[in-house]
Amino acid sequence: MLADEYLEEQASQLLQEALLVRTQDISFENGLSGIGYTVLYLLENGFIETEFEDVFGKQALTICQQIGRQQKQCEETGKRSLYPAIYFLHHYSKWTNKPEIRELEDKLFRRMSEELLQQASRTNASAEEMAHWLVLFKQYLSLSLYCRKLSLQPGEWMSLYAYAHACESQEHMYYIDYAIRKVAEQAFIDDLQVQARSHLEISVSKFEWQNSTLAAQVDFLFRPLHELPYRQKAEEMQMCFSDADAEYWEDYLTTHIPASTFYAGYQHGVSRLILWAVNDATGRKRNDVLRPL
Repeated sequence: MLADEYLEEQASQLLQEALLVRTQDISFENGLSGIGYTVLYLLENGFIETEFEDVFGKQALTICQQIGRQQKQCEETGKRSLYPAIYFLHHYSKWTNKPEIRELEDKLFRRMSEELLQQASRTNASAEEMAHWLVLFKQYLSLSLYCRKLSLQPGEWMSLYAYAHACESQEHMYYIDYAIRKVAEQAFIDDLQVQARSHLEISVSKFEWQNSTLAAQVDFLFRPLHELPYRQKAEEMQMCFSDADAEYWEDYLTTHIPASTFYAGYQHGVSRLILWAVNDATGRKRNDVLRPL
């Protein structure tokens, strides 16, 4: 499947362990919805052959029941921890074609957009609240583009985008500018597209690779890579890491990409490309950098 015996063995063992785990954690990063998403991905792409309901039916029921209960709670932290589960619900609803699953997905999207619009209308938010809002907005954009759910009105998109820029966060704005441009293109919102293109050009011209966080670097790489063929992606990555020292980058990646955030990079293949580029640029054997992780 992967043309690499070591990775195939590790992937198989990890999948078996994940399916046997006993937990009530339904989070995407560390819990059941992330495991369910992975199983569905493997099934959809023909990497495994099994019946989803046989291997994950009970866990899927647990996820849906907990989301149904928890989304009625008022605690902000409780609500936000549910949102990434939309990735699982989106695939699960397509796999099963059950309207109740699609309804859960739609409810979470509505709750998320209501929370974003509510704070964007405030004038007295603290710096901490703005920082949390930006992370949530970035997550909402990623989910909206991934699931192709662009249900907000043009005025609402404009309002959220204006508030994002008012928050003045260089770390998140590069991705937000790019994602908003994609939203505007897909939703045919001309004014928003013009704004986003203008902001994005400024962001590109001012981007400082060496002084940016790893999250900002991955966002910067994601923009052009997303639209390029695989071979061109590889060439772009090679340019970024042509002078990389293997031991330095191995330590850097291990430190800056903890297990709880790997899924975000792997969703678009960026983390895998980074690791491949480090190997290729330094002449190390394939997957040597992966093993310590």
